Amino acid sequence: CHVLSLRPVGFPEPHWPEGVDGRTVAVSPIDATVGLLTHPGLPWQVALHAVPRFRRAVRETVRTVSPDVAVVVLSRLGWALPALGDVPVMLDLIDALALNMRNRARRQRALAPPLGLEAARMARWDSRLLARVTHATVVSARDRDELLRDAPTLGGKVSVLPFGIAVAPAPAMAG
Repeated sequence: CHVLSLRPVGFPEPHWPEGVDGRTVAVSPIDATVGLLTHPGLPWQVALHAVPRFRRAVRETVRTVSPDVAVVVLSRLGWALPALGDVPVMLDLIDALALNMRNRARRQRALAPPLGLEAARMARWDSRLLARVTHATVVSARDRDELLRDAPTLGGKVSVLPFGIAVAPAPAMAG
């Protein structure tokens, strides 16, 4: 198993479990700022993570490992998909960032305009990613429905994998 991930500068290298060939690419605040400035057409969530060293590392990993499949976690890394070439991609979105941004815009009125813009940009971005990947997963039907709102024909590509931990109801408070 090969894992390639971004790591904020200053965070330690992770301890990789036995059998995992792990590698990180450090990303600094300067890298994130450069990403925002050089990728104005991308959603901010994506541009912040658009680090050229990471795309080069993806290309190198594909060249040296020849993976059967790539699992990409979060649409924020979708900008690196071209570096995977024709490797099938399973995209774990976890949730719909557009829905997250829209909900935040409703709660944070002062930030509603930029959050609303980011929500619209993320919805378009995720639709493009869904068209490109082999399959995608989210943790709830609500997120799946949100992702497919603008791309209903891609429904066969998105599965719901709910969290696997049952949470017991909270005990009643004595009053």
